[in-house]
Amino acid sequence: MKKGLLTVLLASLVLVGCQNYDDQFDDLNAQISALKSQVDGLSSLSGQVSSLSGTISGLQAGISAAQAAGAAATAATGAAAVTSNLSSNSFNSSLSSRTLISPIASKISSLVAI
Repeated sequence: MKKGLLTVLLASLVLVGCQNYDDQFDDLNAQISALKSQVDGLSSLSGQVSSLSGTISGLQAGISAAQAAGAAATAATGAAAVTSNLSSNSFNSSLSSRTLISPIASKISSLVAI
């Protein structure tokens, strides 16, 4: 009889003990799945941040190019005004001033072309 009781007690411990571990394994698997979905979400965000970084770099380059083009246009307008003023100035009537203005005007034009 002792042997039978001992067998029943041992069998009940084994069944109860395994059942507790199954619940813990299910809980751990649920936590692992939740962490995996968070990691996947973070990976997606990392890709989006990289994409936005590239877009920002492209926009900054575009702004720099637009500013340079604006500065060149302003310089060209100023050079054209100076050339026009020099050409129409009363000093232009004399031969000596014409010989001085032409090289200056051509240098200004070459600088504007750069």
